[in-house]
Amino acid sequence: MPGFFDALEKFTPSRTSTTTVNKNGQSIVVSKEKYREILAKGIDNFELVDGELLFQEKKVHRHSILLSAEKGMSFLDGNVFWPDGVKEQGHVWKKD
Repeated sequence: MPGFFDALEKFTPSRTSTTTVNKNGQSIVVSKEKYREILAKGIDNFELVDGELLFQEKKVHRHSILLSAEKGMSFLDGNVFWPDGVKEQGHVWKKD
């Protein structure tokens, strides 16, 4: 095996592949662990702050709640689908 040790001395390891993520039109280089986290949680849940991606879980408002209030709506025959007007000690819709 002539030249084996010469070739071993001249050997340079190949460069490692980089993982990039596109956010807001910018390509950001991230580690493989961060890339797996982004894939699991979704790119939309990450914010770009100072060139770094930070996880920001978005709060989802699913339903509104009917609450009593000092001034609010009154309903015809107590049916929430038929507002009758505004009165004292009525009801208001509030989001979670």
